[in-house]
Amino acid sequence: MSVGVSTWPLLLTYFAHAAVWASVAALGARSRRSSFAARHRLWKAALFGPLLSALLVSVSPARDVAVPGSVAGAAATSPSRRAPSAWPRRLELPLRLSTPSSSALAWLALLGAVVGLVRLVGSAAALRRCLQDRRPVTDPRVVRRFELLVGQFALSRVSLTQCEAVGSPLVIGRREVCVPLTVLSGLCDEDCDAVLAHELAHLERGDGWWFPLVGAVQHALWFQPLNHFVASRFRRTAEHACDDRAVALTRNPLALGRAIVRLAEAAGNRSGFALAPAIVSRESELRSRVRRLVKTTTVEEASAGRGMGMGWTSAVPVGLALAALSFRVVPAPRTPSVAKLQKSTTTTTTAQSADAQESARMAELVKRDQQLTAALERLSHEPGAWRGGASVRALELEQELRHVRASEAWLEQRFVAGWSANDPR
Repeated sequence: MSVGVSTWPLLLTYFAHAAVWASVAALGARSRRSSFAARHRLWKAALFGPLLSALLVSVSPARDVAVPGSVAGAAATSPSRRAPSAWPRRLELPLRLSTPSSSALAWLALLGAVVGLVRLVGSAAALRRCLQDRRPVTDPRVVRRFELLVGQFALSRVSLTQCEAVGSPLVIGRREVCVPLTVLSGLCDEDCDAVLAHELAHLERGDGWWFPLVGAVQHALWFQPLNHFVASRFRRTAEHACDDRAVALTRNPLALGRAIVRLAEAAGNRSGFALAPAIVSRESELRSRVRRLVKTTTVEEASAGRGMGMGWTSAVPVGLALAALSFRVVPAPRTPSVAKLQKSTTTTTTAQSADAQESARMAELVKRDQQLTAALERLSHEPGAWRGGASVRALELEQELRHVRASEAWLEQRFVAGWSANDPR
């Protein structure tokens, strides 16, 4: 089986599943009663759920697979020896594509994924160059406030570094917060606490790992437009959820709003990197976040939504429902070219001519067999049949008869062999 025939149905199934997951996430995110943490989990499920559901459907055993032609009749009459499948009955949507076309599309998608991954490596290299001069923060005020905040999170061995090349505070991996110390030192204690609490909320949520994974999916499958939409919502809701967690801890939403404005003014055109969660970035909706914080008096700690909550529980039924949807490609019949048709016609004509010659030869041998048998019969009834010249004549006739019958047997064997080779059964 070629790469195209096996890969193309998987890509189509993934596109269909992604559309369903994104639709469910969009509907769930419209609920005003759900927290931003729950909405964030929905968008996370909408990005990674189609990858898992499409892969599971593609590798799951099929049930009641139809087979064409006479094989279907044989399969229907013979008892099935396959064990009953635990998977639900699949809805397979056939798409008739020629093998060369499906192979070309699959290789094109693979090439696009490689190009996207090369761009991802370039972005990671740019982020690494930007952070190569970072060093531990030495400002005693900032370090003291950071240590006080770390004790209120479920975190351990978290380091605080400084790098003036970054445009905004961001987290790196699972245990590091990097800040532009010049800007952070100019903030008051309340604003500084709000910024550090926001970044620690990213570490608590594991965004230092989730953001690079989202970037990898978005770059590798960039030809899926829904991935860009879902990834954008994923990053925005993550920032809102961390805002809620920071305000629930500091009880001062105005301080976080002021700090975001100050950091955005200091960052200018430097908007951070998509592979690392930053408090100020292009996709963080700064205006809506600040407006929301200014209008907020208190934010309940439950809004941080650190449990499983609505996101994953509502995603489970979607995954189970999509286990019944997959695609399969039915190769289209190839249209033979004129040269192939001419060659086939010539071969058929030659074969028919050879069959006609063999049939004529067989008829001659049968006729000669009858003549020789009749001659021997007459010779056996003549007086003194097996004496002198008559016996010699009889031997000649018998020898010729054996030769004719051997030729008949050889032609019959050829007919039987040719018929067996062309029998469709």
